[in-house]
Amino acid sequence: MIKKEIGKTFPNLNRTIAYYSPISQFITLNEIDEADLQLLFSDKRELGFVQKASVYLHETRHNLDHFGTVWGQNNLLKLSNAIDARVLKDVNKFHKILPLKIEENQFHYNEYYTEYYLSTNYEGPDDIWIWGLSSGIKFDIYGYPNENAPIPFIRFYKRTGEPIVRTPLSIAALLETNAVYDEFKHIIDFINNLPLMERAVENSLFTNNIFKNIVYNQKMATYNSIVHLTSNILKIKDLIVALKISSSIATLVLNLPQELLSRIPINPIAKEHWGKRNVAMINNNEYGYIFYLLVSNYQIIYKETEIYNLDKLLESNNLPNANDILVLVNTQFESIKSELSKNVCMKSYFENILNKGKDIFNIRGLDGTLISTESILKNNLFMPDIICSDSDFELTEFDLEEIAINPPDNINFIERYSFADLINSKFDEFFLIRGL
Repeated sequence: MIKKEIGKTFPNLNRTIAYYSPISQFITLNEIDEADLQLLFSDKRELGFVQKASVYLHETRHNLDHFGTVWGQNNLLKLSNAIDARVLKDVNKFHKILPLKIEENQFHYNEYYTEYYLSTNYEGPDDIWIWGLSSGIKFDIYGYPNENAPIPFIRFYKRTGEPIVRTPLSIAALLETNAVYDEFKHIIDFINNLPLMERAVENSLFTNNIFKNIVYNQKMATYNSIVHLTSNILKIKDLIVALKISSSIATLVLNLPQELLSRIPINPIAKEHWGKRNVAMINNNEYGYIFYLLVSNYQIIYKETEIYNLDKLLESNNLPNANDILVLVNTQFESIKSELSKNVCMKSYFENILNKGKDIFNIRGLDGTLISTESILKNNLFMPDIICSDSDFELTEFDLEEIAINPPDNINFIERYSFADLINSKFDEFFLIRGL
């Protein structure tokens, strides 16, 4: 079979290694075969094998964040609406394809809005970056700047003041922060269980590699922007602690119901810096901006103990307690499922994954800290759909005319992968020709 990158994917740090496709809900692992997949969490492993498992965890985290967050389930509803409109050929509903494809392109603002300046290499512990915030605006469908649609940016500079990179605080940045934390924590946990001398060597090598290739690599700004923001605002020096807190707050942001966002205080710096754009970014649920507000408002309380606490984070942001928000989120999940039940195509499939996602949410908690991705996999609480390096099957041929007469519902693994590839091509086709 020829592996497909179906829709905009969430790649691992190297796209050729692995990626997750929100359109198909498949994980592709290009360097792990089906036999190795069964042994990824065995007791006797070498570091190379542990690194393979960490890639699997990275992509599974994307999968879980897609099924098991408010953001993710809303995206799945958009996907279901788009499939129903296109398969049933209801031209009066083709407009439902647009919210899906627009959001898909917005996953990666960085592809369009990132600007690289001075090329630089990490030279050691003293070679730190200076950071600052700014904003830009999107363009409307006619190509005009849209002041009602601002985007938050983070900028990095060398200590001497030369600019390095500017990148958006995008939804992808939050999702990659979650996945990178799961990936790196798995490796570090393994290293910390090695004999003392070996542990010291491997920790040094791994830490230096992370700082050089990820944290202070301008080409990896999507992966490092959020942890830089957190570590600088909360004054955290330990990378894994900064990643853990970043991931916890990022997961909270993905779960916050829209009706709560207006309660979050806009700090004086943001008011002075962004003016009217602050309210627009809240109204538009700019996830990166919401993340910035939560961290900034938490700064004073965090400083008292230097220990992350969800209740204190919520309190500092004028938000209800965690239990009250849990009720709101579960109510929202039911509302999404009710809306999706009006569709016909693959209805049972979507209802099943929404139910599974709701279960995952309640197991992980509001900020995802109650159980790790690794524990979820080891305890068989969730098993993703995976294409391995040696996976081989013939794609199923679909005829849209026949599908319109008999819309698919309970289709198997191979059929779903094949269908996702076909329907995504139809989405792209309409997205490109609209307005011409």
